[in-house]
Amino acid sequence: MGLFEELDTATPMQRLTIMLSILDELSSTLDYQCLLVNQALSPQYTDKRHQRLLNQLLEAIHTNYTQSLSVTELASLVGMSTSTLERFFKKNMGQGVNHYITQVRLGKSCSLLVQTDKPVSLVAELSGFNNLSNFNRLFLKYKQLTPKAFRTTFTKTTVS
Repeated sequence: MGLFEELDTATPMQRLTIMLSILDELSSTLDYQCLLVNQALSPQYTDKRHQRLLNQLLEAIHTNYTQSLSVTELASLVGMSTSTLERFFKKNMGQGVNHYITQVRLGKSCSLLVQTDKPVSLVAELSGFNNLSNFNRLFLKYKQLTPKAFRTTFTKTTVS
């Protein structure tokens, strides 16, 4: 069982080597018992593994939201295919990866709009949006205000 536990923290190349070692041991053993997959992995083990993977993804997103983040890169980070990552993320977070990244960026932009007097174009850039018109469109879609109107509205309510 020790080799299986090593898989969890191994790099992709190490995982391949460990899997080959496991297959080698399995092919030469005469002492075996057939198990169903759902018997082999306890729910506690898979829950901990899923939580660790989710934490890894969220940390990568929150650390790198100002950079270009692709689902492919995030999937590679946790050793999943892009479709598996999308299903995993939606199941655990209730929304898609790209939508979540957009929400993180919009949250940061709201904070910058309220706490600073930086131009909207700079706020967009500092929030991870590389296209001002895309930023304005998404901000309006999710906040029902333009960034400038949001700043003005929030400033008026805090001053009053």
